[in-house]
Amino acid sequence: MTIQQTLSMKLGIDNELAQLILQHGRVSVIKKGSFLYYQDDTADYIALPIDGVLGFHSTSEDGAGVYYNLITPGTIINDTQLMLGGEMATEIRAASDCRVLLMSFKSARALLQQSVSFSQVISHSLAKKQRLFNELFLLRMERSAPMKILRVIKLISGIVDNGYVPLNIQSLASLLGISRNTVGKELKSFIQQGVIAKSSEGYFLPDTIQRVA
Repeated sequence: MTIQQTLSMKLGIDNELAQLILQHGRVSVIKKGSFLYYQDDTADYIALPIDGVLGFHSTSEDGAGVYYNLITPGTIINDTQLMLGGEMATEIRAASDCRVLLMSFKSARALLQQSVSFSQVISHSLAKKQRLFNELFLLRMERSAPMKILRVIKLISGIVDNGYVPLNIQSLASLLGISRNTVGKELKSFIQQGVIAKSSEGYFLPDTIQRVA
């Protein structure tokens, strides 16, 4: 599959827009463990993941050293800074070998003026992030640990591009504000019941993956 075809599929756009995006940007390879951005870097380009997984660093004290590997194809990096300005609020690191399309803000703004469809792509990415943060805020108020864990797996599996949740126990615990022991115990129980499964790509809901397949 070509990069143009991948962009078209992952972003849900036609080939014409995918070609325009390619013409306005450049493809870069980010090796696993390498950084795309450091905290407080000047944000002057957007990044569209083509394949692989990237993570952003937790900025909270209880999440020191934790990366939330939630950035997959379909999620645009720096869309907020493109629209509102500002610097990077956190580091972004590749959790696997990745290819990303980098586009300067100047080129992105020119494309926004040229293409209504590209404006919709940016709006969709922003809306996905807003939904995620709203749902995570509500999840932190959930008192039942099993419900917290099941709901967050369902939430993230519906946002990432392939249905697999690429987070480890430590990241899930930090995200939900509960202990790693509790997360590990409840995940083990869900896996034994067949409600949740685990693969090398992450946790997933077996029924959802089977339907997609």
